[in-house]
Amino acid sequence: GERKGTFLGKCIQLIPHVVDAIKKRAVSLAVKTKAEFLLIEIGGTVGDIEGDVFLEAMRQLKHDLGRNHVMHAHLSYIPYLEWANETKTKPTQHSISLLKHAGITPDALFLRTEKEVATKTTKKLSVMCGIPQDYIFQVPTCKPTFNLFIELKNQNVHTKIQEYFGFLPAKKTDISLWKNAIELILKKKDTVKIGLIAKYVGSNDPYISVIEAIKSARYNYTI
Repeated sequence: GERKGTFLGKCIQLIPHVVDAIKKRAVSLAVKTKAEFLLIEIGGTVGDIEGDVFLEAMRQLKHDLGRNHVMHAHLSYIPYLEWANETKTKPTQHSISLLKHAGITPDALFLRTEKEVATKTTKKLSVMCGIPQDYIFQVPTCKPTFNLFIELKNQNVHTKIQEYFGFLPAKKTDISLWKNAIELILKKKDTVKIGLIAKYVGSNDPYISVIEAIKSARYNYTI
């Protein structure tokens, strides 16, 4: 755009030019696909310098479209100290503080945890972070991962999202097929060894999509 003179000789800046481009991309994607919901993930960690421009874009997007059209949800890890039998909330409080510094107060908080977080802890987070307690949800480690859908449904995440956006409650959904799929995944199967030729070894992260694709392919078979 700059080469074509789109900016009329102005200096290209993060604000407003880059931020406006991010917002435009998000809105145009929703319009183009006619999506009823557009889920945008801002990866990384709050406070990372490379993420600041995206956080500003999300702040402005909510300002432009209105509260009832944009929901900010924050996912935060809650460490568990086994020796003290205690979950620590300071990292989450700190990340929310940084978000507020960026002009964003999360509407919902998802706690990534290895151990169930006590009610008194979520109450503390509600007070310290300014988020209603019934909009604080737990995201435990589930095996298989598909069980997480059931876990979140049991916490009424879906009804809280409907409530936030002012939607009428949806009809009760039959999730028996989903549960049957989980039972199929958990069913004892034969073992097959697969060799994966890789450039980067020591971590599954670079090839996670390949690994998950192989896992998905075997679910309907006895392997």
